[in-house]
Amino acid sequence: SSSASSTSTSTSAAASGSAAVTDEMVVPHPPGLYPRPLGRNVRLSTVREMKNKFTFLGRLLARALLDGRQLDLPLSPVFFKWLLGEEASIRPAHLELVDPNLARQMRELWLLVERKRAIEKECLLSKLPQEAKQAAIAELGIEDLYLYFVLPGYKIELMKNGLETPVTADNLERYLSLVTHWTLVEGVQRQMSALLEGFDSVM
Repeated sequence: SSSASSTSTSTSAAASGSAAVTDEMVVPHPPGLYPRPLGRNVRLSTVREMKNKFTFLGRLLARALLDGRQLDLPLSPVFFKWLLGEEASIRPAHLELVDPNLARQMRELWLLVERKRAIEKECLLSKLPQEAKQAAIAELGIEDLYLYFVLPGYKIELMKNGLETPVTADNLERYLSLVTHWTLVEGVQRQMSALLEGFDSVM
């Protein structure tokens, strides 16, 4: 991982006991580790356990920094934006650095958004009837994908009644924005806040 050049030597404390970094905590992709998103309605006990682990991880990172030790913990470049207080600068393009497979799927769907815009522009310039525009957009097959406002790979609703809200040509752009926002920011905010709390308690 390109983000792991400063975290190359192992520390056994990171892998012991309940505070070990597990697949349930992070997205294990080649660009580096990043927290898995949590939904709003997760059980309080699950949130508490997750926060405890990330608080420990924050303390571990701070202690390693103070002691001049390196950790075998390849973190995503986006992870460091939280550590530097730059989470406001996280952009949709950063999804590639967290989940390349999801980013590829989102790019393919964005192409449909662009094609829809092109159809609307062409119909406007050509003064075609509304029926012709709707027929051309329907041919994109967006509704045939049977997507709902749920975060891919998780049972996390992106909005109220997301499980019952289908993705259509009219709301596809909003769906894509919410998927990116929840993966990079909203869904990991509690974990990263706990990590920063642990980090600051040592520093």
